[in-house]
Amino acid sequence: MTQSIIGGILLAVIGLLLLVNPHGVWKATERWKLLGTAEASPAFVTVARILGAIVAIVGLLVAFGVLK
Repeated sequence: MTQSIIGGILLAVIGLLLLVNPHGVWKATERWKLLGTAEASPAFVTVARILGAIVAIVGLLVAFGVLK
């Protein structure tokens, strides 16, 4: 029970991070691969926000015990 609550909260936090700050996530994970002043593509930002919303919802459902 406690593990699923902690896991759900962790998923929700990761999802909210993707939803709120996709540019920061891009800088932390992808920026090192490129030279110069590259920025995240609009497609990356859109997909990151959509996946962030999905992961946050799933995390909350797991934390509240709706999904097991």
